[in-house]
Amino acid sequence: MNPKTKFDDAIEALSTIARVEKASTKQQWEKLLRHDDPYIRMETVRWWRRFAKEPEFIELLGNRALDLTEKDVDIREDIEIVSRQISGKTIAKGPLSKDDLTRYTLEELAKMPAADRPKRAAMGLQVFERNACTKCHTTATQTTLLAPSLKGVAQQKVEYLIESVLFPSKIIKTGWEVEAIELKSGKTVSGLVKDEGKFLRVLNLDKDERVLKSDIESRSMLKVSVMPEGQEATLSRREFVDLIAYLETLK
Repeated sequence: MNPKTKFDDAIEALSTIARVEKASTKQQWEKLLRHDDPYIRMETVRWWRRFAKEPEFIELLGNRALDLTEKDVDIREDIEIVSRQISGKTIAKGPLSKDDLTRYTLEELAKMPAADRPKRAAMGLQVFERNACTKCHTTATQTTLLAPSLKGVAQQKVEYLIESVLFPSKIIKTGWEVEAIELKSGKTVSGLVKDEGKFLRVLNLDKDERVLKSDIESRSMLKVSVMPEGQEATLSRREFVDLIAYLETLK
């Protein structure tokens, strides 16, 4: 990767390599770990998740961990989280609660240098995409079948953005409530419901079903969002901060 490449372009190039590359070379990825920009090194570590089934790459990250941390202590937690994930170990980030994460995020955003914000937001976009948020959300004007558009969400207070990610079921917008539908057969299906004449279309993250209205025994509203809770547990604290920094750009 050319050191003179603009940061956004470099991050996007790294993302493309990580997503489409069929045969990774240790030399290429080790070179990325040695990049002059600490944020490029950090983003490289985050993409190391793709090597969960490749022992040579798991070993390489382990061998480079000390040197990476000596250059930038802020990368330590990312290395720890990613290393646990790719080694199949239980993710353990210590006693950090959602309240603690909220305070940490607000503090980090408040003291973040203005020059760093575009970089952190660009990295937040990668967090957004890596965690499959685009499966439901769009940042364009139109909504998807599973979630409202995030365009304009930056108009909300940052506390609201954090709360919406940590507690997705706390405030559910009208029209996006999950329903439980019990069929006369005894089967129960749940998800977002769209009326399609004689049928109801029931949508979930991994299912798209159609049921005849005449087969329905009962319907009830659930106070739960289709967006899963607990996604922050798979992220480092800085990844979470970057995600919120990205959401703050969606005006």
